[in-house]
Amino acid sequence: MKKFIGTLIMKFGGWTEFYPDDYNVEKSVLISAPYTSFWDYVYTVASFWKNEYAIKVLFEQKGSLGIRSAIYKIFDGINLNEIDGDMPHHMNEVLNSSDKMMLIVPTEGSRKKVDKWKTEFYEIAKYADVPVLLGYLDYADKTVGIGAAINVTEDLKSDMKKIQGYYKNFSAKYPQNYNEKIC
Repeated sequence: MKKFIGTLIMKFGGWTEFYPDDYNVEKSVLISAPYTSFWDYVYTVASFWKNEYAIKVLFEQKGSLGIRSAIYKIFDGINLNEIDGDMPHHMNEVLNSSDKMMLIVPTEGSRKKVDKWKTEFYEIAKYADVPVLLGYLDYADKTVGIGAAINVTEDLKSDMKKIQGYYKNFSAKYPQNYNEKIC
C-alpha cells in the first residue's frame, strides 16, 4: 500500500527520484536538505515508500498538534519528545529493529531559517556506527534522491564542512528559509 501511495504522490507532484545502488546499505542515517516546506517531508517519505525503503523519520513535536501528529506517525515518524533516556542509544535500537533500516533525521529542525543545523544525526550515526547518507530535494528540477555518503569521524567541524559543501547547489522551495551555512 505504501508503494502505491508513494508512487501516486510522486507522480502527481511531478517529482523524479535518484537512488544509486551505491547508497542502498543495510543500516544508515539519512539527512535531507534543504528543508523549507512540509511538502519536503511528504516528497521525501513518498519517494522512499515508492522505492520500498524501510524508513523511520525522527521529528520533534511539542504538545499535541492533532491531525499533524497523526500524519507524522502514518508517515513512519518517531517523535523526539517521546523518547525516554539516551537518544542515540534509542535510535540505535530503532535501526536494529529491522534487517534493513534507514533513519531519516531532520537537520534544520524547522521549516524556518535556522542559524545552524542540529547534530543529532551525527551523534546517532557515530553511536550506531553507520554511514550518513546525504539526501536532497531540488526544486529546480523536481528531483529527490541520495547523492553522497559519509562515514562520521571524530572531527565534527570537518565533517560538517564536507556536508555543507555538498548541499550548496540545491534549490529550496522557499530559498529565504534555507541557511546554506550549516555549522
